[in-house]
Amino acid sequence: MSVESILGLNDYTLVRTSKGWDKDKGSSISREYHGPIEKIDNLYESLIGDISIDTIDRTTQMGKGVLIITAADDENPNNPEENDLWEVVGQDLYKDLRSHQTYNQDADQADLEEVRRAIETVDLNFAEPANEPEKSYHKLLLRGVDQYVRTTAILQRSIQAGPRSLLKASWTGVDKAWKISGEDGSPNLRTTGDAAIIGYLQEMPEYDENKKQWLKRAPQLRQVGKRRFALVYQWWYARRWSHSLYDGDNEDGNP
Repeated sequence: MSVESILGLNDYTLVRTSKGWDKDKGSSISREYHGPIEKIDNLYESLIGDISIDTIDRTTQMGKGVLIITAADDENPNNPEENDLWEVVGQDLYKDLRSHQTYNQDADQADLEEVRRAIETVDLNFAEPANEPEKSYHKLLLRGVDQYVRTTAILQRSIQAGPRSLLKASWTGVDKAWKISGEDGSPNLRTTGDAAIIGYLQEMPEYDENKKQWLKRAPQLRQVGKRRFALVYQWWYARRWSHSLYDGDNEDGNP
């Protein structure tokens, strides 16, 4: 009698292991067990809910049970962040009216503040300004407009991970402005070679790859499946981020 014919005769036996790779889920390891149907069924029941396993496939074959167990290899030592996806998301921002380029010149602030004070205190003796930008600012405040809308782009990176992953969120550089570069804390599109995303960004009005136009936000952890998670990073675009508030570019007109 051959060795093959007696494998799994009295108990289940590991007969095959294999490795695989999927562009969405990354690397995985599968183990195939053969044995008496009752033994395989007991093994199947005992493994349901096991945190170390992602899928279990139980079948019968020529009077014996077959069980295939697959686990994602989340601990890839060569590249633990290989399962990342990049996207550009549009976002509406509501900004204070005084931050608009029409009303944010230093020389105008005292006069604009006087207009704001008159509106808020209902000063009936205040005459409508005759000159710009105070005149249009006064009309807008009279209509209850104290904000305006701007559309911005959010550069988002999502990293898929399983419950066994040792991947940790990076808080390096949060609330600071960055160029798109390989610095720790900045978007690392160049290192991932994602030319399509870079090409899209280069078409944005006022985009400048040499300026710190991307503000890193706090990392997020999302559940994307019963036992799968996504670590999400976001960088928000602006033509200029303040130097004093966000470590933006240190240049004239950018306090």
